Amino acid sequence: MTFRLFHLPQKPLLDALRCMENPELIAISMLSSKCRETVKSLNLSLKRFVVTVNRKMSIYMIDSVDSRLRLSVSGIEMPGFRLNGLRVMTIGGSNDWNFEEIDIRKWIENLMSTYHCPEITSIEIQRTDLGELEDEYSFNLVCHAVEGIKVRKLNLDKPMNPDGIAGKYAQNALELFSKRTKYLSLSCNPYQREDPVKIQKVLMQNFNGISSFGPFSIDDILMTNSRTLRLNSSKTGVKDLNRFIKLWMAGSNPRLRFFSVFDREAEAETLLPKLLRGVPHITINKWRTYKTIVMGDEIIHVHNNRAIKIRRKDGREATILYITLPDDNYIIYIIAISMLSSKCREIVKSLNFSLKKFDVTVNRNMSIHMESSVYSRLALRVSGVQMPGFRLNGLQVFAIGSSNDWKFEEIDIRKWIENLMSTYHCPEITSIEIQRTDLGELEDDYSLKLFSKYAKFLTFDCNPYQGDDPVKIQKTLMQNFDGVKSRVRLSIDDILMTNSRTLNMHNSNFGVKDLNRFIKHWMAGSNPRLEFLDIFSKEAEADTALAKLLKGIKYRKTEKLRVNEVIVMGRNIQIKWSRAIEIRRKDGKEATIDYIPLTT
Repeated sequence: MTFRLFHLPQKPLLDALRCMENPELIAISMLSSKCRETVKSLNLSLKRFVVTVNRKMSIYMIDSVDSRLRLSVSGIEMPGFRLNGLRVMTIGGSNDWNFEEIDIRKWIENLMSTYHCPEITSIEIQRTDLGELEDEYSFNLVCHAVEGIKVRKLNLDKPMNPDGIAGKYAQNALELFSKRTKYLSLSCNPYQREDPVKIQKVLMQNFNGISSFGPFSIDDILMTNSRTLRLNSSKTGVKDLNRFIKLWMAGSNPRLRFFSVFDREAEAETLLPKLLRGVPHITINKWRTYKTIVMGDEIIHVHNNRAIKIRRKDGREATILYITLPDDNYIIYIIAISMLSSKCREIVKSLNFSLKKFDVTVNRNMSIHMESSVYSRLALRVSGVQMPGFRLNGLQVFAIGSSNDWKFEEIDIRKWIENLMSTYHCPEITSIEIQRTDLGELEDDYSLKLFSKYAKFLTFDCNPYQGDDPVKIQKTLMQNFDGVKSRVRLSIDDILMTNSRTLNMHNSNFGVKDLNRFIKHWMAGSNPRLEFLDIFSKEAEADTALAKLLKGIKYRKTEKLRVNEVIVMGRNIQIKWSRAIEIRRKDGKEATIDYIPLTT
Protein backbone atom coordinates (compact mmCIF):
# COMPACT_ATOMS: atom_id res chain seq x y z
CA MET A 1 0.00 0.00 0.00
CA THR A 2 1.34 3.44 -0.92
CA PHE A 3 0.79 6.40 1.36
CA ARG A 4 1.41 9.77 -0.33
CA LEU A 5 2.31 11.54 2.90
CA PHE A 6 5.49 9.46 3.16
CA HIS A 7 6.65 10.57 -0.28
CA LEU A 8 7.45 13.98 1.25
CA PRO A 9 11.04 14.88 2.20
CA GLN A 10 11.92 14.16 5.82
CA LYS A 11 11.56 17.68 7.27
CA PRO A 12 8.14 18.52 5.73
CA LEU A 13 7.01 15.00 6.65
CA LEU A 14 7.90 15.48 10.33
CA ASP A 15 6.24 18.93 10.36
CA ALA A 16 3.05 17.38 8.97
CA LEU A 17 3.10 14.61 11.58
CA ARG A 18 3.51 17.16 14.38
CA CYS A 19 0.16 18.66 13.40
CA MET A 20 -1.63 15.32 13.81
CA GLU A 21 -3.45 14.02 16.84
CA ASN A 22 -2.51 11.01 18.95
CA PRO A 23 -4.95 8.51 17.37
CA GLU A 24 -3.75 9.48 13.87
CA LEU A 25 -0.10 9.04 14.86
CA ILE A 26 -0.88 5.67 16.43
CA ALA A 27 -2.62 4.53 13.25
CA ILE A 28 0.25 5.71 11.02
CA SER A 29 2.83 4.01 13.23
CA MET A 30 1.09 0.66 12.60
CA LEU A 31 1.38 0.84 8.80
CA SER A 32 4.97 -0.40 8.53
CA SER A 33 8.28 -0.48 10.40
CA LYS A 34 9.41 2.59 8.42
CA CYS A 35 6.28 4.49 9.48
CA ARG A 36 6.84 3.48 13.09
CA GLU A 37 10.45 4.72 13.04
CA THR A 38 9.35 8.00 11.47
CA VAL A 39 6.76 8.62 14.18
CA LYS A 40 9.30 7.61 16.84
CA SER A 41 11.68 10.28 15.56
CA LEU A 42 9.21 12.93 16.78
CA ASN A 43 10.49 12.07 20.28
CA LEU A 44 7.02 11.94 21.83
CA SER A 45 7.00 10.88 25.46
CA LEU A 46 4.54 9.99 28.21
CA LYS A 47 4.38 10.69 31.94
CA ARG A 48 2.03 7.75 32.48
CA PHE A 49 1.06 4.62 30.54
CA VAL A 50 -1.61 2.76 32.54
CA VAL A 51 -3.29 -0.53 31.59
CA THR A 52 -6.68 -1.14 33.23
CA VAL A 53 -8.41 -4.53 33.09
CA ASN A 54 -12.04 -5.03 34.12
CA ARG A 55 -14.72 -6.16 31.67
CA LYS A 56 -12.57 -4.69 28.93
CA MET A 57 -8.99 -3.54 28.65
CA SER A 58 -8.18 0.16 28.38
CA ILE A 59 -5.00 2.19 28.01
CA TYR A 60 -4.72 5.55 29.77
CA MET A 61 -1.99 7.83 28.43
CA ILE A 62 -0.80 11.21 29.77
CA ASP A 63 1.88 12.88 27.67
CA SER A 64 4.80 15.00 28.86
CA VAL A 65 2.84 18.24 28.42
CA ASP A 66 -0.80 17.91 29.49
CA SER A 67 -2.75 15.83 26.97
CA ARG A 68 -4.85 12.93 28.25
CA LEU A 69 -6.00 10.04 26.09
CA ARG A 70 -7.91 6.88 27.01
CA LEU A 71 -8.06 4.01 24.52
CA SER A 72 -10.75 1.45 25.38
CA VAL A 73 -10.18 -1.81 23.54
CA SER A 74 -13.14 -3.51 21.86
CA GLY A 75 -13.66 -6.43 19.50
CA ILE A 76 -11.11 -8.77 21.11
CA GLU A 77 -11.80 -12.38 20.18
CA MET A 78 -10.28 -15.73 21.14
CA PRO A 79 -7.99 -17.23 20.02
CA GLY A 80 -5.10 -14.90 19.38
CA PHE A 81 -6.52 -11.90 21.28
CA ARG A 82 -6.87 -9.83 18.14
CA LEU A 83 -8.66 -6.48 18.26
CA ASN A 84 -10.38 -4.53 15.51
CA GLY A 85 -11.56 -1.38 17.23
CA LEU A 86 -10.94 1.25 19.88
CA ARG A 87 -13.05 3.80 21.69
CA VAL A 88 -10.85 6.89 21.84
CA MET A 89 -11.65 9.27 24.71
CA THR A 90 -9.93 12.66 24.86
CA ILE A 91 -10.65 15.79 26.90
CA GLY A 92 -13.09 16.99 24.26
CA GLY A 93 -15.14 13.85 23.63
CA SER A 94 -15.06 10.23 22.44
CA ASN A 95 -14.99 8.48 19.06
CA ASP A 96 -15.02 4.90 17.82
CA TRP A 97 -12.08 3.91 15.66
CA ASN A 98 -12.25 0.70 13.56
CA PHE A 99 -9.37 -0.94 11.70
CA GLU A 100 -8.11 -4.28 10.46
CA GLU A 101 -7.50 -6.95 13.08
CA ILE A 102 -4.20 -6.78 14.92
CA ASP A 103 -2.72 -8.78 17.78
CA ILE A 104 -3.14 -6.82 21.03
CA ARG A 105 0.40 -7.61 22.20
CA LYS A 106 1.82 -6.16 18.99
CA TRP A 107 -0.38 -3.10 19.39
CA ILE A 108 0.80 -2.40 22.98
CA GLU A 109 4.45 -2.92 22.04
CA ASN A 110 4.00 -0.50 19.16
CA LEU A 111 2.44 2.13 21.47
CA MET A 112 5.28 1.84 23.97
CA SER A 113 7.90 2.00 21.23
CA THR A 114 6.27 5.01 19.54
CA TYR A 115 6.08 6.97 22.81
CA HIS A 116 9.48 5.85 24.13
CA CYS A 117 7.98 4.11 27.18
CA PRO A 118 10.54 1.86 28.90
CA GLU A 119 7.82 0.41 31.14
CA ILE A 120 4.11 0.29 31.87
CA THR A 121 3.49 2.80 34.66
CA SER A 122 0.73 0.75 36.25
CA ILE A 123 -1.40 -2.34 35.62
CA GLU A 124 -4.73 -1.98 37.42
CA ILE A 125 -6.65 -5.24 37.84
CA GLN A 126 -10.26 -4.47 38.73
CA ARG A 127 -12.89 -6.92 39.93
CA THR A 128 -15.14 -8.11 37.10
CA ASP A 129 -17.82 -10.12 38.95
CA LEU A 130 -18.58 -11.93 35.71
CA GLY A 131 -17.92 -15.48 36.85
CA GLU A 132 -15.13 -17.96 36.28
CA LEU A 133 -15.12 -17.84 32.47
CA GLU A 134 -14.70 -14.08 32.24
CA ASP A 135 -12.05 -13.90 34.96
CA GLU A 136 -10.00 -16.61 33.29
CA TYR A 137 -10.44 -14.87 29.96
CA SER A 138 -9.38 -11.48 31.36
CA PHE A 139 -6.35 -13.02 33.03
CA ASN A 140 -5.30 -14.80 29.83
CA LEU A 141 -5.78 -11.53 27.96
CA VAL A 142 -3.43 -9.73 30.35
CA CYS A 143 -0.88 -12.55 30.14
CA HIS A 144 -0.85 -12.37 26.36
CA ALA A 145 -0.82 -8.57 26.20
CA VAL A 146 1.87 -7.59 28.71
CA GLU A 147 3.72 -10.67 29.96
CA GLY A 148 7.46 -10.00 29.95
CA ILE A 149 7.05 -6.21 29.71
CA LYS A 150 8.52 -4.18 32.57
CA VAL A 151 5.80 -2.93 34.97
CA ARG A 152 6.35 -0.17 37.54
CA LYS A 153 3.25 -0.79 39.68
CA LEU A 154 0.68 -3.56 40.09
CA ASN A 155 -2.63 -2.37 41.53
CA LEU A 156 -5.26 -4.93 42.55
CA ASP A 157 -8.14 -2.50 42.70
CA LYS A 158 -11.47 -2.81 44.57
CA PRO A 159 -12.11 -5.42 47.28
CA MET A 160 -11.88 -8.99 46.00
CA ASN A 161 -13.45 -11.79 48.03
CA PRO A 162 -10.53 -14.13 48.80
CA ASP A 163 -12.90 -17.12 48.73
CA GLY A 164 -14.41 -16.29 45.33
CA ILE A 165 -13.36 -16.30 41.71
CA ALA A 166 -12.07 -12.73 41.93
CA GLY A 167 -9.72 -13.80 44.73
CA LYS A 168 -8.26 -16.56 42.53
CA TYR A 169 -7.92 -14.00 39.76
CA ALA A 170 -5.97 -11.67 42.10
CA GLN A 171 -3.70 -14.56 43.15
CA ASN A 172 -2.91 -15.32 39.51
CA ALA A 173 -2.12 -11.65 38.85
CA LEU A 174 0.24 -11.56 41.85
CA GLU A 175 2.06 -14.67 40.69
CA LEU A 176 2.42 -13.26 37.17
CA PHE A 177 3.49 -9.67 37.89
CA SER A 178 4.82 -9.34 41.45
CA LYS A 179 8.35 -10.42 40.53
CA ARG A 180 8.53 -7.79 37.78
CA THR A 181 7.09 -4.71 39.48
CA LYS A 182 8.63 -2.10 41.81
CA TYR A 183 5.42 -1.14 43.62
CA LEU A 184 2.48 -3.22 44.81
CA SER A 185 -0.96 -1.92 45.82
CA LEU A 186 -3.46 -4.41 47.28
CA SER A 187 -7.11 -3.88 48.17
CA CYS A 188 -7.07 -7.10 50.19
CA ASN A 189 -5.00 -10.16 51.03
CA PRO A 190 -6.17 -12.61 48.33
CA TYR A 191 -4.65 -15.53 50.28
CA GLN A 192 -6.48 -14.62 53.49
CA ARG A 193 -8.17 -18.03 53.91
CA GLU A 194 -5.17 -20.08 52.79
CA ASP A 195 -1.66 -20.90 53.94
CA PRO A 196 -0.04 -17.58 55.08
CA VAL A 197 3.22 -18.69 53.47
CA LYS A 198 1.75 -17.80 50.05
CA ILE A 199 1.33 -14.09 50.76
CA GLN A 200 4.67 -14.03 52.56
CA LYS A 201 6.38 -15.31 49.41
CA VAL A 202 5.01 -12.24 47.65
CA LEU A 203 5.88 -9.79 50.44
CA MET A 204 9.49 -10.95 50.75
CA GLN A 205 10.31 -9.74 47.24
CA ASN A 206 12.40 -6.58 46.80
CA PHE A 207 9.63 -4.03 46.21
CA ASN A 208 10.30 -0.32 46.51
CA GLY A 209 6.85 0.18 48.01
CA ILE A 210 3.78 -1.76 49.21
CA SER A 211 0.42 -0.20 50.04
CA SER A 212 -2.41 -2.42 51.25
CA PHE A 213 -5.76 -2.51 53.00
CA GLY A 214 -4.61 -5.90 54.35
CA PRO A 215 -5.23 -7.35 56.78
CA PHE A 216 -1.74 -8.72 57.50
CA SER A 217 -0.32 -10.31 60.63
CA ILE A 218 2.90 -9.26 62.34
CA ASP A 219 4.60 -12.35 60.86
CA ASP A 220 3.60 -11.18 57.38
CA ILE A 221 5.09 -7.76 58.11
CA LEU A 222 8.34 -9.29 59.39
CA MET A 223 8.70 -11.17 56.09
CA THR A 224 8.31 -7.96 54.08
CA ASN A 225 11.39 -6.81 52.18
CA SER A 226 9.98 -3.57 50.76
CA ARG A 227 11.56 -0.13 51.24
CA THR A 228 8.21 1.40 52.23
CA LEU A 229 5.15 -0.33 53.68
CA ARG A 230 1.80 1.32 54.30
CA LEU A 231 -1.02 -0.73 55.84
CA ASN A 232 -4.52 0.75 56.18
CA SER A 233 -5.73 -2.33 58.04
CA SER A 234 -3.88 -4.95 60.04
CA LYS A 235 -4.26 -7.65 62.64
CA THR A 236 -1.55 -6.09 64.79
CA GLY A 237 -2.03 -4.78 68.31
CA VAL A 238 0.34 -2.75 70.45
CA LYS A 239 2.14 -5.87 71.74
CA ASP A 240 2.73 -7.04 68.17
CA LEU A 241 4.13 -3.63 67.21
CA ASN A 242 6.39 -3.71 70.28
CA ARG A 243 7.67 -7.09 69.11
CA PHE A 244 8.23 -5.73 65.59
CA ILE A 245 10.23 -2.75 66.89
CA LYS A 246 12.49 -5.03 68.96
CA LEU A 247 13.07 -7.36 65.99
CA TRP A 248 13.78 -4.40 63.69
CA MET A 249 16.35 -3.09 66.18
CA ALA A 250 17.90 -6.57 66.21
CA GLY A 251 18.24 -6.54 62.39
CA SER A 252 14.97 -7.61 60.72
CA ASN A 253 13.53 -5.87 57.62
CA PRO A 254 16.92 -4.45 56.56
CA ARG A 255 15.56 -2.58 53.49
CA LEU A 256 12.66 -0.89 55.31
CA ARG A 257 12.79 2.93 55.24
CA PHE A 258 9.14 3.80 56.03
CA PHE A 259 6.41 1.84 57.82
CA SER A 260 2.88 3.10 58.45
CA VAL A 261 0.16 1.06 60.12
CA PHE A 262 -3.44 2.09 60.81
CA ASP A 263 -5.24 0.53 63.78
CA ARG A 264 -8.49 1.82 65.29
CA GLU A 265 -8.33 -0.51 68.30
CA ALA A 266 -5.35 1.07 70.02
CA GLU A 267 -6.10 3.03 73.24
CA ALA A 268 -4.30 6.34 73.00
CA GLU A 269 -3.87 6.82 76.77
CA THR A 270 -1.89 3.63 77.30
CA LEU A 271 -0.46 2.96 73.84
CA LEU A 272 2.98 4.54 74.08
CA PRO A 273 4.08 2.86 77.34
CA LYS A 274 3.04 -0.54 75.94
CA LEU A 275 4.58 0.19 72.54
CA LEU A 276 7.96 1.18 74.02
CA ARG A 277 8.13 -1.40 76.84
CA GLY A 278 11.69 -2.76 76.90
CA VAL A 279 12.76 -0.55 73.98
CA PRO A 280 15.67 1.89 74.48
CA HIS A 281 14.50 5.24 73.10
CA ILE A 282 14.76 9.03 73.27
CA THR A 283 11.65 11.25 73.32
CA ILE A 284 11.84 14.52 71.37
CA ASN A 285 9.13 17.06 72.28
CA LYS A 286 9.52 19.47 69.39
CA TRP A 287 7.04 20.51 66.71
CA ARG A 288 8.32 19.66 63.23
CA THR A 289 7.22 18.35 59.84
CA TYR A 290 8.33 14.93 58.54
CA LYS A 291 8.38 14.38 54.78
CA THR A 292 8.38 10.95 53.11
CA ILE A 293 7.96 9.76 49.51
CA VAL A 294 5.75 6.67 49.33
CA MET A 295 4.93 4.49 46.29
CA GLY A 296 7.39 6.40 44.12
CA ASP A 297 5.51 9.67 43.68
CA GLU A 298 3.23 10.35 46.67
CA ILE A 299 4.70 12.80 49.15
CA ILE A 300 3.40 12.50 52.72
CA HIS A 301 3.82 15.39 55.16
CA VAL A 302 3.27 14.54 58.81
CA HIS A 303 3.10 17.31 61.42
CA ASN A 304 3.83 16.22 64.96
CA ASN A 305 5.09 17.67 68.24
CA ARG A 306 6.35 14.41 69.75
CA ALA A 307 8.79 11.93 68.21
CA ILE A 308 10.47 8.78 69.55
CA LYS A 309 14.05 8.04 68.39
CA ILE A 310 15.31 4.44 68.35
CA ARG A 311 18.55 2.88 67.06
CA ARG A 312 19.20 -0.61 65.68
CA LYS A 313 22.34 -2.63 66.24
CA ASP A 314 23.93 -1.61 62.91
CA GLY A 315 23.73 2.07 63.97
CA ARG A 316 20.78 3.07 61.80
CA GLU A 317 18.21 5.32 63.47
CA ALA A 318 14.44 5.53 63.09
CA THR A 319 11.75 7.94 64.22
CA ILE A 320 8.42 6.70 65.61
CA LEU A 321 5.41 9.00 65.33
CA TYR A 322 2.07 8.27 66.96
CA ILE A 323 -0.59 10.14 64.99
CA THR A 324 -4.25 10.43 65.94
CA LEU A 325 -6.33 9.27 62.98
CA PRO A 326 -9.97 10.05 63.76
CA ASP A 327 -12.68 8.34 61.77
CA ASP A 328 -15.04 10.50 59.76
CA ASN A 329 -17.85 10.49 62.33
CA TYR A 330 -15.36 11.58 64.97
CA ILE A 331 -14.28 14.44 62.69
CA ILE A 332 -17.90 15.57 62.45
CA TYR A 333 -18.22 15.58 66.25
CA ILE A 334 -14.97 17.53 66.53
CA ILE A 335 -16.24 20.15 64.08
CA ALA A 336 -19.47 20.48 66.05
CA ILE A 337 -17.65 20.76 69.39
CA SER A 338 -15.28 23.39 68.01
CA MET A 339 -18.27 25.66 67.22
CA LEU A 340 -19.59 25.74 70.82
CA SER A 341 -17.25 28.42 72.16
CA SER A 342 -13.79 29.94 71.71
CA LYS A 343 -12.51 27.72 74.54
CA CYS A 344 -13.82 24.58 72.79
CA ARG A 345 -12.19 25.70 69.56
CA GLU A 346 -8.80 26.15 71.26
CA ILE A 347 -9.05 22.70 72.89
CA VAL A 348 -9.81 21.06 69.53
CA LYS A 349 -6.97 23.02 67.89
CA SER A 350 -4.57 21.60 70.48
CA LEU A 351 -5.16 18.12 68.98
CA ASN A 352 -2.98 19.36 66.08
CA PHE A 353 -5.09 17.95 63.26
CA SER A 354 -3.88 18.99 59.82
CA LEU A 355 -5.10 18.76 56.23
CA LYS A 356 -3.45 18.12 52.87
CA LYS A 357 -6.40 19.61 51.00
CA PHE A 358 -9.16 22.04 51.84
CA ASP A 359 -11.11 22.57 48.59
CA VAL A 360 -14.23 24.67 48.15
CA THR A 361 -16.57 23.85 45.24
CA VAL A 362 -19.37 26.21 44.23
CA ASN A 363 -22.17 25.19 41.85
CA ARG A 364 -25.83 25.28 42.85
CA ASN A 365 -24.63 24.50 46.37
CA MET A 366 -21.34 25.03 48.14
CA SER A 367 -19.30 22.04 49.28
CA ILE A 368 -16.06 21.58 51.23
CA HIS A 369 -13.72 18.68 50.46
CA MET A 370 -11.29 17.90 53.26
CA GLU A 371 -8.40 15.44 53.06
CA SER A 372 -6.22 14.91 56.11
CA SER A 373 -2.45 14.64 56.13
CA VAL A 374 -2.77 10.86 56.25
CA TYR A 375 -5.94 9.13 55.05
CA SER A 376 -9.32 10.66 56.01
CA ARG A 377 -11.52 12.09 53.27
CA LEU A 378 -14.65 14.05 54.08
CA ALA A 379 -17.03 16.09 51.91
CA LEU A 380 -19.33 18.64 53.55
CA ARG A 381 -22.11 19.96 51.31
CA VAL A 382 -23.69 23.16 52.58
CA SER A 383 -27.49 23.37 52.61
CA GLY A 384 -30.04 25.83 53.94
CA VAL A 385 -28.03 28.98 53.13
CA GLN A 386 -30.45 31.91 53.06
CA MET A 387 -30.22 35.61 52.17
CA PRO A 388 -29.55 37.97 53.81
CA GLY A 389 -26.46 37.22 55.88
CA PHE A 390 -25.57 33.92 54.18
CA ARG A 391 -26.40 31.89 57.25
CA LEU A 392 -26.53 28.09 57.07
CA ASN A 393 -28.42 25.61 59.21
CA GLY A 394 -27.44 22.24 57.78
CA LEU A 395 -24.82 20.08 56.10
CA GLN A 396 -24.91 16.94 54.02
CA VAL A 397 -21.86 14.96 55.15
CA PHE A 398 -20.22 12.50 52.76
CA ALA A 399 -17.66 10.16 54.36
CA ILE A 400 -15.88 7.34 52.54
CA GLY A 401 -18.62 4.84 53.27
CA SER A 402 -21.84 6.80 53.73
CA SER A 403 -23.68 10.12 53.79
CA ASN A 404 -25.74 11.81 56.51
CA ASP A 405 -27.68 15.03 57.05
CA TRP A 406 -26.55 17.19 59.93
CA LYS A 407 -28.82 19.98 61.27
CA PHE A 408 -27.85 22.75 63.70
CA GLU A 409 -28.67 26.31 64.68
CA GLU A 410 -28.03 28.99 62.07
CA ILE A 411 -24.49 30.25 61.72
CA ASP A 412 -22.77 32.65 59.34
CA ILE A 413 -21.05 30.64 56.58
CA ARG A 414 -17.90 32.80 56.72
CA LYS A 415 -17.53 32.13 60.45
CA TRP A 416 -18.05 28.41 59.83
CA ILE A 417 -15.31 28.22 57.17
CA GLU A 418 -12.88 30.25 59.30
CA ASN A 419 -13.54 27.89 62.20
CA LEU A 420 -12.82 24.82 60.03
CA MET A 421 -9.56 26.30 58.79
CA SER A 422 -8.50 27.33 62.29
CA THR A 423 -9.36 23.93 63.79
CA TYR A 424 -7.33 22.08 61.14
CA HIS A 425 -4.44 24.58 61.02
CA CYS A 426 -5.10 25.47 57.36
CA PRO A 427 -3.23 28.64 56.36
CA GLU A 428 -5.09 28.77 53.05
CA ILE A 429 -7.85 27.20 50.94
CA THR A 430 -6.14 24.75 48.58
CA SER A 431 -8.56 25.32 45.73
CA ILE A 432 -11.80 27.15 44.97
CA GLU A 433 -13.58 25.50 42.06
CA ILE A 434 -16.41 27.50 40.50
CA GLN A 435 -18.58 25.23 38.38
CA ARG A 436 -21.11 26.38 35.79
CA THR A 437 -24.53 26.82 37.34
CA ASP A 438 -26.68 27.78 34.31
CA LEU A 439 -28.76 29.93 36.64
CA GLY A 440 -28.54 33.16 34.66
CA GLU A 441 -26.39 36.24 34.25
CA LEU A 442 -25.87 36.85 37.96
CA GLU A 443 -23.51 33.87 38.38
CA ASP A 444 -21.47 34.34 35.19
CA ASP A 445 -18.53 36.49 36.26
CA TYR A 446 -18.93 36.68 40.02
CA SER A 447 -16.26 34.05 40.64
CA LEU A 448 -13.53 36.11 38.97
CA LYS A 449 -14.68 39.27 40.75
CA LEU A 450 -14.86 37.55 44.13
CA PHE A 451 -11.81 35.28 44.29
CA SER A 452 -9.16 36.18 41.69
CA LYS A 453 -7.46 38.81 43.86
CA TYR A 454 -6.80 36.26 46.62
CA ALA A 455 -5.57 33.24 44.62
CA LYS A 456 -2.06 32.13 43.69
CA PHE A 457 -3.25 30.01 40.78
CA LEU A 458 -6.13 30.66 38.37
CA THR A 459 -7.77 28.07 36.08
CA PHE A 460 -10.71 29.03 33.89
CA ASP A 461 -12.56 27.29 31.05
CA CYS A 462 -14.49 30.30 29.73
CA ASN A 463 -14.06 34.05 29.47
CA PRO A 464 -16.99 35.54 31.39
CA TYR A 465 -16.21 38.93 29.81
CA GLN A 466 -16.10 37.60 26.24
CA GLY A 467 -18.81 39.92 24.88
CA ASP A 468 -17.66 42.96 26.87
CA ASP A 469 -14.73 45.32 26.91
CA PRO A 470 -11.49 43.19 26.81
CA VAL A 471 -10.03 45.44 29.50
CA LYS A 472 -12.11 43.55 32.10
CA ILE A 473 -10.34 40.18 31.60
CA GLN A 474 -7.00 41.98 31.34
CA LYS A 475 -7.53 43.51 34.78
CA THR A 476 -7.74 39.96 36.12
CA LEU A 477 -4.76 38.64 34.16
CA MET A 478 -2.44 41.48 35.21
CA GLN A 479 -2.54 40.36 38.86
CA ASN A 480 0.50 38.62 40.35
CA PHE A 481 -0.55 35.00 39.98
CA ASP A 482 1.97 32.19 40.30
CA GLY A 483 0.17 30.31 37.55
CA VAL A 484 -2.66 30.82 35.04
CA LYS A 485 -4.21 27.97 33.03
CA SER A 486 -6.84 28.74 30.42
CA ARG A 487 -8.79 26.87 27.77
CA VAL A 488 -10.48 30.00 26.40
CA ARG A 489 -9.58 32.04 23.35
CA LEU A 490 -7.54 35.04 24.47
CA SER A 491 -5.81 37.56 22.24
CA ILE A 492 -2.10 38.34 22.12
CA ASP A 493 -2.89 41.63 23.88
CA ASP A 494 -4.44 39.66 26.75
CA ILE A 495 -1.24 37.62 27.08
CA LEU A 496 0.93 40.73 27.00
CA MET A 497 -1.08 42.04 29.96
CA THR A 498 -0.55 38.81 31.94
CA ASN A 499 1.68 39.10 35.00
CA SER A 500 1.76 35.41 36.00
CA ARG A 501 4.93 33.35 36.50
CA THR A 502 3.55 30.52 34.35
CA LEU A 503 0.88 30.59 31.66
CA ASN A 504 -0.78 27.57 30.01
CA MET A 505 -2.92 28.32 26.94
CA HIS A 506 -4.77 25.33 25.48
CA ASN A 507 -6.95 27.10 22.92
CA SER A 508 -5.38 30.27 21.52
CA ASN A 509 -6.76 32.32 18.63
CA PHE A 510 -3.51 33.74 17.27
CA GLY A 511 -1.01 32.47 14.73
CA VAL A 512 2.74 32.46 14.30
CA LYS A 513 2.93 36.19 13.48
CA ASP A 514 1.27 37.00 16.79
CA LEU A 515 3.73 34.76 18.62
CA ASN A 516 6.60 36.49 16.79
CA ARG A 517 5.22 39.81 18.04
CA PHE A 518 4.98 38.46 21.60
CA ILE A 519 8.60 37.21 21.56
CA LYS A 520 9.84 40.62 20.38
CA HIS A 521 7.86 42.36 23.13
CA TRP A 522 9.20 39.91 25.74
CA MET A 523 12.78 40.53 24.57
CA ALA A 524 12.11 44.27 24.90
CA GLY A 525 10.92 43.85 28.50
CA SER A 526 7.24 42.82 28.62
CA ASN A 527 5.88 40.16 31.01
CA PRO A 528 8.80 40.54 33.48
CA ARG A 529 7.57 37.80 35.87
CA LEU A 530 6.95 35.17 33.17
CA GLU A 531 9.05 32.01 33.58
CA PHE A 532 7.07 29.48 31.52
CA LEU A 533 4.62 29.86 28.60
CA ASP A 534 2.84 26.89 27.05
CA ILE A 535 0.64 27.63 24.02
CA PHE A 536 -1.45 25.04 22.24
CA SER A 537 -2.62 25.97 18.74
CA LYS A 538 -3.68 23.80 15.81
CA GLU A 539 -3.74 26.73 13.39
CA ALA A 540 0.02 27.06 12.95
CA GLU A 541 1.45 25.85 9.63
CA ALA A 542 4.14 23.41 10.64
CA ASP A 543 6.28 23.65 7.47
CA THR A 544 6.93 27.39 7.75
CA ALA A 545 6.15 27.99 11.42
CA LEU A 546 9.71 28.30 12.71
CA ALA A 547 10.80 30.66 9.94
CA LYS A 548 7.83 32.96 10.61
CA LEU A 549 8.17 32.60 14.38
CA LEU A 550 11.81 33.72 14.40
CA LYS A 551 11.61 36.42 11.73
CA GLY A 552 13.62 39.46 12.86
CA ILE A 553 14.70 37.77 16.11
CA LYS A 554 18.28 37.11 17.20
CA TYR A 555 18.53 33.52 18.37
CA ARG A 556 20.84 30.53 18.71
CA LYS A 557 19.91 26.94 17.82
CA THR A 558 20.91 23.91 19.85
CA GLU A 559 20.21 20.33 18.77
CA LYS A 560 21.16 18.74 22.07
CA LEU A 561 18.41 16.70 23.77
CA ARG A 562 17.89 17.80 27.38
CA VAL A 563 15.31 17.62 30.14
CA ASN A 564 14.25 20.57 32.33
CA GLU A 565 12.04 20.61 35.41
CA VAL A 566 9.47 23.40 35.67
CA ILE A 567 6.93 24.10 38.43
CA VAL A 568 3.59 24.70 36.71
CA MET A 569 0.36 25.28 38.68
CA GLY A 570 2.18 24.11 41.81
CA ARG A 571 3.33 20.77 40.30
CA ASN A 572 6.74 19.70 39.00
CA ILE A 573 6.70 18.73 35.31
CA GLN A 574 9.52 17.52 33.10
CA ILE A 575 10.00 18.99 29.62
CA LYS A 576 12.16 17.31 26.99
CA TRP A 577 13.75 19.78 24.58
CA SER A 578 14.52 18.20 21.21
CA ARG A 579 15.45 21.21 19.05
CA ALA A 580 15.74 24.22 21.31
CA ILE A 581 16.10 27.87 20.26
CA GLU A 582 17.78 30.20 22.73
CA ILE A 583 16.88 33.92 22.93
CA ARG A 584 17.96 36.72 25.27
CA ARG A 585 16.07 39.80 26.43
CA LYS A 586 17.63 43.22 26.98
CA ASP A 587 18.04 42.73 30.75
CA GLY A 588 20.15 39.60 30.12
CA LYS A 589 17.45 37.05 31.01
CA GLU A 590 17.50 34.03 28.70
CA ALA A 591 14.65 31.85 27.43
CA THR A 592 14.38 28.59 25.50
CA ILE A 593 11.81 28.05 22.74
CA ASP A 594 10.88 24.58 21.53
CA TYR A 595 8.28 23.71 18.91
CA ILE A 596 6.84 20.61 20.59
CA PRO A 597 4.23 18.44 18.84
CA LEU A 598 1.22 18.82 21.11
CA THR A 599 -1.22 16.01 20.32
CA THR A 600 -4.60 15.44 21.95
